[in-house]
Amino acid sequence: MAEGFEQPTDRAFASFLTHSKASLAEVLKRLKQAYFKRHISREQLDPHVIAGEELGKMLGGFIKYLRQSDWTDRGRHDSSQ
Repeated sequence: MAEGFEQPTDRAFASFLTHSKASLAEVLKRLKQAYFKRHISREQLDPHVIAGEELGKMLGGFIKYLRQSDWTDRGRHDSSQ
């Protein structure tokens, strides 16, 4: 997210986060495959799926907010604060 925050507009940041959300979905898919192939247990899988699904919802809400706000002057902030 820190890398995406440096995007010049909210739309660009939302696009960056959309890619991040897709990567999250890929990780969850791979974890589930590992479970079905018996590489990991249900106890190992469940906390990651729960956290990942919650993060996906949060990212989705944030992406929606960014697309609606459409701030276009993101490059003039000081990210070191």
